[in-house]
Amino acid sequence: MNNLRPQQNPEIQQAFLKNERNVWIRNFRVASILAFIFVPAGSSLDWFVYRTHFWDFFQLRLICSALLLFIWWLVKTPIGTKHYRILGWVLPALPTCFISLMIYKTQGAESPYYAGLNLVLLGAAIILRWTLLDSVIVFIEVMVFYLAACFSKGIVLDTRIFFNNVYFLFVTGVFVVLGSHFYNLLRFREFAFRYQLDRSKQELEETNHKLIELDKLKSRFFANVSHELRTPLTLLLSPLESLIHQYQDRLDPAARETLLTMRANGMRLLKLINDLLELIRLESGRLQVKSEAIALPEFINGLASAVRQVAVNKKITLETQIDPALDTILGDHDKLEKVALNLLFNSLKFTPEGGRIRLRVQLQNGELVLSVEDTGVGIAVKSLPFVFDRFWQEDSSSKRKFQGAGIGLALVKELVEIQNGTVNVQSQEGKGTTFTIRLPYLKGNKLASAARALTLAESGGEPEHDDQWLTNLYRRAELFPSMAATRQTAATTDFVRRSHRPLLLVADDEPDMRRFLKSQLEQEYDVAEAVDGVDATEKIHALLPDLILLDLMMPHKDGLQVCRELREYAPTSGIPIILLTARADEEAKFDALQIGANDFLAKPFSSVELQARVKNLIERHRYQRKLSKQNEELSDAIEQIKETELQLVQ
Repeated sequence: MNNLRPQQNPEIQQAFLKNERNVWIRNFRVASILAFIFVPAGSSLDWFVYRTHFWDFFQLRLICSALLLFIWWLVKTPIGTKHYRILGWVLPALPTCFISLMIYKTQGAESPYYAGLNLVLLGAAIILRWTLLDSVIVFIEVMVFYLAACFSKGIVLDTRIFFNNVYFLFVTGVFVVLGSHFYNLLRFREFAFRYQLDRSKQELEETNHKLIELDKLKSRFFANVSHELRTPLTLLLSPLESLIHQYQDRLDPAARETLLTMRANGMRLLKLINDLLELIRLESGRLQVKSEAIALPEFINGLASAVRQVAVNKKITLETQIDPALDTILGDHDKLEKVALNLLFNSLKFTPEGGRIRLRVQLQNGELVLSVEDTGVGIAVKSLPFVFDRFWQEDSSSKRKFQGAGIGLALVKELVEIQNGTVNVQSQEGKGTTFTIRLPYLKGNKLASAARALTLAESGGEPEHDDQWLTNLYRRAELFPSMAATRQTAATTDFVRRSHRPLLLVADDEPDMRRFLKSQLEQEYDVAEAVDGVDATEKIHALLPDLILLDLMMPHKDGLQVCRELREYAPTSGIPIILLTARADEEAKFDALQIGANDFLAKPFSSVELQARVKNLIERHRYQRKLSKQNEELSDAIEQIKETELQLVQ
């Protein structure tokens, strides 16, 4: 529809004609009533101008009015509705015919009643919606009737008056024809624009309805998938914890480290699933706000204790400040805890070593104000409006330094607003960020808070039922940091090669992934580690390893950039490179191979496949180096032979 002009679009033209017919019939009936009233009213003119013809003309006017009344009735019948355009020609023809008859019976061309024909043209053109064809036909009707009335009396005696009357009738008719034409075009364009606007509005409403349905379908899909993921994940975590607790004394350090890594990442995944489910419950309106007594000092100190080990591992100072006026409040303990933990873990993620985080709770203007202030990297001013958007990340490139799914802060905003609170953020790049939560302050009962704490303490032992164990598991997942494990996050020390085994370099910003790769390969190879793209480039140039395992997404330099730089430098141009990535699409594989990678491994991958690919590439690299060495030796031998032959000839 949009590819055609309105005049060329049959759909718009049909809709316009349909709309015009309804409007035309309505205006037609109005014109009939007006003519029915003013035609007999013209008898007053007959009384003053042609009193001798008063009764004859009065009878003619009554006959004309009766016919007009009949036309008014006929146009609403099925026959009249079907042939409404023909009736549009008949309606002005009736007063025209009777006026022409009165002109004939009076003075012919000299009769002043010709002015009535001008009124017919102008009045009908204004009220009726004539097309160009209709206006031309009615104009011809008027001129024919008038000329017939003039020449039926014989030769026109006063040609000046006749020419005067014909001139004014003709000019009026031309104005009526042209005016009707342009007015009709204007009406059509207005209708076309309105029609297209209504159509676009309808399409937008349909699209919006589809988007709403898709959004609901997406939420149901996420909810179903998240629930389905919980079951196998729980069945993985439960045996893992049993193995760790039952066999911790008999496990060798490598096996225990592997089990701890599995549990840590399982808890991270469970926390992510729980946060996603929480967002879906908020969106569907199924999440209820509870009101319970909370001992605020114990609550804040408990939160600080839960995250303190993470802060210690990252060498970050964690401080808490509690307004002395605050003791026991009424609120939703679980939601308030989720909000505070998400903000604390977010600050821990973006605050470098040696930084400081302050958790502060105050009473201001009858509101409970909770703020988390850090000395981290800060947020750009242009990014502040999007901080609380779902799945938004300030840096979504493959070189981003901080990983995340963009759920935590969105969940904070939703949980605060459902408690009739507000959240805002203030930040400066390079100086830090402050998140401030404002909630209604309701003073609570200290005895009720103590009773709840006693209940929690009694349930803190070994759970008796599966439901209690699951609740405890979800609780521990909530207290688990959503970021990568903080153990061994610092740059690895300089690697010293102590054997003749092949040397591998593993570059990945995830400590658990580095530990896993090293544990799978260190039985047969020497393994060095790099924590990001810059660290990887420096160690590759220093160590010249036999094979490189590069993660595609790393801070500062991603795997593709490192690979490109290595291929442009002669000493490292022949080292085999395997790129590791969570992307398994064809575009990612093509980019990796085009940039110079020898192989591509999509996560998750099996250890057997990893070892097979590494072994094949190392053996091929050995053969290539051996062949290159033999070629060099052969070239040296040929040169010696040439020198010997030259000496013999001499």
